[in-house]
Amino acid sequence: MNDVLKRYSLLLFSLFVMGLGISAITRSQLGTSAISSVPYILSFIYPLSFGTFTLLTNWLYVFAEIILLGKDFPKKQYLQFILCLFFGFFIDFGMWLLQGVQPATYLAKLVILIMGCLILAAGILMQLKADEVVNPSEGIVKAMASRTGKPFNRIKVIYDFALVAGTIVISWLAFGDIRGVREGTIITAVLVGPFIKLISSGLDKCKKKQTQDAGGL
Repeated sequence: MNDVLKRYSLLLFSLFVMGLGISAITRSQLGTSAISSVPYILSFIYPLSFGTFTLLTNWLYVFAEIILLGKDFPKKQYLQFILCLFFGFFIDFGMWLLQGVQPATYLAKLVILIMGCLILAAGILMQLKADEVVNPSEGIVKAMASRTGKPFNRIKVIYDFALVAGTIVISWLAFGDIRGVREGTIITAVLVGPFIKLISSGLDKCKKKQTQDAGGL
């Protein structure tokens, strides 16, 4: 029971960290992440917050998972609906927390963007370590990969590209220009994966050293 409680506590904290990371990336003014691009642009068009649109789009992803997987949809993954509520709230909280972040130079924007990528990577790693309920944005990709028989990574690239393309179309139709998608969107896609590996490797080395030190006592 304690182990389950610890894992769900870690999962909840990971959502806060991920929300903070996405908020930092967005506040860098270099574009938001691919997975957040559609909710972000919709928040400019309609009187609902970035976090609220994240909640609504994630709920759509869960419904899509259920349709795609049918009876194969794990019952535990229905908890994704609750996860979405927390994640949407944490994104809005992160945007509020970082509302004073107004980088004046391009270098400052890059620094904030990279910090956001690191924070997001740490949050994703925590969620993976919790090993409980998947994030709907990952769950829908897994469901599509399962149904099509295509590799997860390939589906993920196509999916992210479709989201960015959709954001560009929505932005162009609504404003006549492109908003929410910039070089930071690409940088985020490139950096987050390696950052996850870097943090994971660093933690493994620390654990190994602690084990060796304990064995030497």
